[in-house]
Amino acid sequence: DIIGFNYRLTELQAAITRPQFARLEQLNNHRVELAEYFTERLKEYPFLLPPKIRSNCSHVYYLYPMIYKKKFLGISRDLFVKALVAEGIPVSNYVQPLYRLPIYRTKWDGKADYNADNFPIVEDLWKNKMITTFICRPPLTKFHLDDFFIAVEKVSDGANRLKNLDCS
Repeated sequence: DIIGFNYRLTELQAAITRPQFARLEQLNNHRVELAEYFTERLKEYPFLLPPKIRSNCSHVYYLYPMIYKKKFLGISRDLFVKALVAEGIPVSNYVQPLYRLPIYRTKWDGKADYNADNFPIVEDLWKNKMITTFICRPPLTKFHLDDFFIAVEKVSDGANRLKNLDCS
């Protein structure tokens, strides 16, 4: 019901976390390496678009977001995600936009600034297009990423077969 959280580490959590900071650059580099491989492989699938990274910017890929283009497979993003999850692939829809959280709906509902109509692009991404995965994280490897693409092939082949059926 309020904005913000009071997350404090316990002493034990801090003791475990502190040495991880020494490995942070190594872990981030591994995520970037996996994400670059993932991005390269995504070029084979016109219905999945990788994130665009602006020049002079970097990304550590805590999550790997993708845009799903329904027109290529003819199935909804939600059905595509459900099929990948059924194949054991860790994907999900994107997180709910902030203005949809209960604190904004109950305290500022009806105010123009927090109305979903004012965010048509975010609404479309959230409801129809955005997919995320955490598959680009250590200790995962390119082998795990290949599992993702095997599942995508299976789901897209199934969608294409259904789309090509003559229902007359």
